[in-house]
Amino acid sequence: MRRTLAVALSCVLLAGCLGQSRPARMQEVASDFNVNTRFGRTELSVERVAESYRASFVERHKKWGGDIRISEADLGGVKLVGESDAQVSVRFGWWRADEGDLRVTVVRQTWRDKKGSWVLVGEERVDGHEGLFGEAPARPAADVARAATPQKKPARFATIRIGEGREQPDEEIDESAPPTIPLPRSTAP
Repeated sequence: MRRTLAVALSCVLLAGCLGQSRPARMQEVASDFNVNTRFGRTELSVERVAESYRASFVERHKKWGGDIRISEADLGGVKLVGESDAQVSVRFGWWRADEGDLRVTVVRQTWRDKKGSWVLVGEERVDGHEGLFGEAPARPAADVARAATPQKKPARFATIRIGEGREQPDEEIDESAPPTIPLPRSTAP
């Protein structure tokens, strides 16, 4: 009886391990990889990077955990391409340590199935903020225009106290402003 139970249990466990589809295995590998990368476990992540891309990967991710902090890494989808390739969309939430602005960047990772083991062969930013991989972010057009125009000193105007009917000069008065007219006093009882 024990032997039959042990054989039956072994068959169930073996069937569960062998029954994972290629897309499901790819998604599991990509998910584990991105969690390890997010939390700075580079030694585990690098094991899943193709030898030809490894040096570039390490260079592109060297600021992660230091100057660049990753708050989230969400898989957006897995798409099998051909017999041995896959593309994975990952949305990263991140910020620079010297700033506090949360940024979002969408990255397309390219994976290849090499002898039953998925490895990362490339990644590129497809949407969102620049700077996640250490590249210098482009300045928005509004920032460029603002830097090109000289900043004016804020205008200061005379203060009118309601009910007093006379001007109270502030520190500086804008001479180009039209003259102010005092408000009439209230005659209500």
